[in-house]
Amino acid sequence: MNLHERGIVELQLESGPVKLKFGTLSFGIFCQMEGIKLHQMQGRLMVPEGFTQINFVYAAAAAYLQLRKEKVPYTPPDVAEWIDEVGEERIAVLMAESLAAWEEKKRQQREKMNLTTMTTPESPSSSTLTTV
Repeated sequence: MNLHERGIVELQLESGPVKLKFGTLSFGIFCQMEGIKLHQMQGRLMVPEGFTQINFVYAAAAAYLQLRKEKVPYTPPDVAEWIDEVGEERIAVLMAESLAAWEEKKRQQREKMNLTTMTTPESPSSSTLTTV
C-alpha cells in the first residue's frame, strides 16, 4: 500500500516537503476547528468559508505528526503560506481526492464486514445487524 492509499500526501514546498495525513484524525481536528459535526464536513468543503482550506490542510499536517507522537510546529498562518505557494487549485484537488479516498475506504470496510439486516423469529418487526 503506497502512502497516497493510506491517506498520506506530501506537499513539495520551497522550504522542504510537508506530509499530510487525511483520515479520521485529520477530519476530527478539522471539524473541531470549524465547529461542525462530521456529517457536515462534506458540505463545508463544497462551500468553504474563509479559513476552511487553511483548517483542512492544517488538520492533515497536525494529524500526520500527532500519529507519530511528534509536536506540531506549524500554525494556521504557516499553512496559509503553503496554500499561497502551491496554489488554491492544488489544495482544492487534494481536498477532493482525500475526501473521495476516505469515502471509498469506508465503503470497502462496509463491504468487508458484510453487514446485513435480519429479523429475529421472536420479533419479526425488529431488525439486528449481524456479521455473515
